[in-house]
Amino acid sequence: MEVLSAHHHFPPSFLWGSTLPGCTELSDRQVENASGRLFSGAIPAENETQTSFWIELLDLVAASGLSSMRIPLDWRILQPEQHSWDKQAVEFYQFLLNEMVNRDIKPVVVMMSGSLPGWFIELGGWIDSSSIQTFAQYAVYAVDSFGSQVDVWITMEDPVHTALIEAGIQSDSMGADKPAILIRVLKNLLGAHREAYESIHSEQSALVSYAQWYWPAFALCPEQVESGINRRMLSKIQEFYRTGSIEYAGEKLQVPGYVQLRDGIALGYANMAELAPSGLIQPCQREELQQWDTTTAKVFEQEGLENLQAAIRWARTLSLPVYIIRHQIFSSDTTVRKRIVFQTLRELWNFVNESWPVRGYFFHSFIDGRDCDTESAPSPGCSAVISKTGEIRHRPLGDLYQQICLEEGISSDLTRTQVPELYSRYFPGKGPRDLDMRMQHGEEIETSDLAD
Repeated sequence: MEVLSAHHHFPPSFLWGSTLPGCTELSDRQVENASGRLFSGAIPAENETQTSFWIELLDLVAASGLSSMRIPLDWRILQPEQHSWDKQAVEFYQFLLNEMVNRDIKPVVVMMSGSLPGWFIELGGWIDSSSIQTFAQYAVYAVDSFGSQVDVWITMEDPVHTALIEAGIQSDSMGADKPAILIRVLKNLLGAHREAYESIHSEQSALVSYAQWYWPAFALCPEQVESGINRRMLSKIQEFYRTGSIEYAGEKLQVPGYVQLRDGIALGYANMAELAPSGLIQPCQREELQQWDTTTAKVFEQEGLENLQAAIRWARTLSLPVYIIRHQIFSSDTTVRKRIVFQTLRELWNFVNESWPVRGYFFHSFIDGRDCDTESAPSPGCSAVISKTGEIRHRPLGDLYQQICLEEGISSDLTRTQVPELYSRYFPGKGPRDLDMRMQHGEEIETSDLAD
């Protein structure tokens, strides 16, 4: 029987990526089984177990077709004291970056990814105006240490999300008004980003930005939204990203030129677990997670894709390249996770095919700290370590993502084998009329003889 085979190609320059684990995301048990933490007291060149693990991991990244990896630096380890730097930690990151570059894997380095040094917190954290210059000094040191291997920098995760968490902590401890603290912290975060942005560009030609979340999480569990900081606040946040101005509960912040202080739009998917600490939603009980799996895929198709479309359309108005810098799926169901990754990439292909400036996609994590058999965890990575042997093995989602990366797109054959329940929706029919329609939409059409 002759069956038409279609392929949705992404351009060769499109970045297929994921994230390497942070410093404490792999367990001590895995250290004993040829895994290891990102840094555990000895640089890989002096530690055969460490070296072999990271080389094996990066070999798997390259073999999986990924062309880029997001690396979160751990500020706590790099600068354990205010006026001292950890030489071994610096050498480890240099080793890791060199190994990536040698495999044609582009590093995307995140300077601050949630972890703060204890001494920084003791000085007041982001509520203190001195934090601006403190972070700027750290950024200069990072560029001096790693700039020869890196030309894409993310200064920090979503500054508004960080400010919301900090405002919640500080307002509780100080008895202060949360909106007032929020504005103060956000001002310092933006000042720190500005200083880092200008410092990097004074040293090298690079793409510099910060990450920001778009908001499909409310589609999952809208009843969890608190009344204190709600959808109205989120709309103000998006307005701030567009204009550089925010006003909330009588407090106002304007940052002239803020919109221009980035060279690309780094969008991240904010899920329920991400938002809970910020006060945007109430944390859900673990038993509730099981109920979500029955509706997550359906709700994502109804609202999550619409929110992705809206985020891309909004980002396009800034006339900058767009990267989905982190896509995390909060579901313990393998089938649901595969469907959402597939549908997200299929939607991104629509934008790419229409010449919109979508330049890359990064799945949340390439490897996680759970055992490979722990498939029911809410948000596992593409792969994991088998505890008994230390072998790194793909999860089912990793197999899907590897095939997409190696093909540099989505084919009807891949859809039929990996997500067969979506095949008829995205590749309907086989007749001449359907062929003409698909060719008009830019699909590459082939024919293949397949047995009945």
